[in-house]
Amino acid sequence: MRIDPRKDECGQPNATHDECRAEQWSRLDVRPAQSGGPCHIGRAAHDTYRRAQAMRTEDAVVSHVQYLALMGACLLITLPLELVLGARVYRRPRRLLLTLLPVVVVYTAWDAAMIARGSWGYDPETTTGILLPLQVPLEELVFFVVVPICGLLTYEAVGNVLRAVRRIRSGEAVPAVLRDLPRGV
Repeated sequence: MRIDPRKDECGQPNATHDECRAEQWSRLDVRPAQSGGPCHIGRAAHDTYRRAQAMRTEDAVVSHVQYLALMGACLLITLPLELVLGARVYRRPRRLLLTLLPVVVVYTAWDAAMIARGSWGYDPETTTGILLPLQVPLEELVFFVVVPICGLLTYEAVGNVLRAVRRIRSGEAVPAVLRDLPRGV
């Protein structure tokens, strides 16, 4: 059999060999080499791939909610910024909504366009499987809401702390400054 130097062992042009390898790693059934021998990505890599697939199956239940749990943890971790440092993000729901709306609309539209175009997608094994209109996963919408909220909480809290520090440096008494610090919800 004559080997075409412009193609790799997958029969693909050399430039796309990494894509071919990635495709093999992403599928449970790794394609064997044409000789019928072990997968051409190498025996050690093949064994590692099989172990990863077994672990992926065992962890499937956890991974479906893992990202949503992470987003919940982000909100929980930044909650003291609202309650202790007086960020007052949650106390101004209209302002929060007006801030989130453009972010959610623009990034959801961008995601939907890239999914429709085939530029990216989401692993059904690591998402809840709940798809919003235009095939956008629920986790994306949650991300587009949670991350800006955490950013706003941080921004407002840092602003409050910096204002308090400036007042203290200008000679005001610490107890008075701390008493005037806005409180959260």
